[in-house]
Amino acid sequence: MKILKLQSKTEGRWEDRKELMLKAAETVSLITLRGKEIIESDIDRKRTGFCHGIFKANIVWDTPPEGNLPALKPGDRLAAEEVILTVAQAGKNCHSNCRIYTNKGCAFLKEILFLSVQNPGRLRVMEELNDQSANGSRELKDRAANR
Repeated sequence: MKILKLQSKTEGRWEDRKELMLKAAETVSLITLRGKEIIESDIDRKRTGFCHGIFKANIVWDTPPEGNLPALKPGDRLAAEEVILTVAQAGKNCHSNCRIYTNKGCAFLKEILFLSVQNPGRLRVMEELNDQSANGSRELKDRAANR
């Protein structure tokens, strides 16, 4: 899936970037385009929880054809040209008294990943970021075997 948007926080403000330089052991957040659109729609409809308007993702990832994140779990890997990321957490921990969470309809539960950088490097907009886990693509496994 393609990376559609990259953001980083500089001097307290979030800014769009064409590329991010990721360091080893750094943690980044990823949201699917579908998740971003759901959250923006929630804000427009004034259907917000604690995290709406606060959470920003470093990476906006194209929504997979299935409509949501693949069944990625902690320890699974995503790879780009230079960077390898490991899933540290799938979904966001929600506040138990959040009105959206209690209705089980929050995009923060299903459309967000927190990732740790295993192989540092440059990540670019429109670059492919692919599942390298056991259920991941054969192309990535073949590429990794040839390194």
